[in-house]
Amino acid sequence: MDSRSIFRPIVPVYDLLNRLLSLGIDQSWRREAARRFSAGRVLDLACGTGDLSLALAPRCRVVGADILPEMLARAMTKKRAARFYFPLVAAAGESLPFKAASMDGVTVAFGVRNFADREAGLKEMARVIRPGGRAVILEFAMPDRKGLRSLYLSYFRGVLPFLGRVVSGDERAYSYLPESVLNFPPPAEFRREILGAGFSEVTIQDLTFGIVRLYDARR
Repeated sequence: MDSRSIFRPIVPVYDLLNRLLSLGIDQSWRREAARRFSAGRVLDLACGTGDLSLALAPRCRVVGADILPEMLARAMTKKRAARFYFPLVAAAGESLPFKAASMDGVTVAFGVRNFADREAGLKEMARVIRPGGRAVILEFAMPDRKGLRSLYLSYFRGVLPFLGRVVSGDERAYSYLPESVLNFPPPAEFRREILGAGFSEVTIQDLTFGIVRLYDARR
């Protein structure tokens, strides 16, 4: 399914639902990703409405990119309100309009699952990062602890789609979310995919009891 058709209808309530469905924790995940950078030029890929871009802006020269112009319009409004000035580019992760080795780093917050071709997207990330740079990827995950996993699955398959449908009036995006997370490869397999795309090492950090994982890959 084309991710643009899924996410375009929910752009007006995207930020509200992110806060509501994560109980406000989503911003702390993005701050943790941003802390991995202190300088340089960093591409925030699949930037959405710009939350991670804004967290990066005081630390480095950020460039935001997303496949949806509607998301970028929201990001533009937010960055102006925050008085940050950085470019926003309409681009798909599988075909980036940037020169090889032109970035010191790339971030992706909850967007790799939505790549039409994950292998191509990871290779493009590696292509635009200079040797010695890094990619930081945030993705939802299934907790390893059995009791927590069962509770999380109940929330993910029941409560989350219901709240998403009530607030947005569109059930596709928040039915797609749990399905895409459950179909995402486990950490060891995804680590192999990252290495196969051209990265030299990958560390994995669990956040919030393992419901989110941070992959820190060196180029």
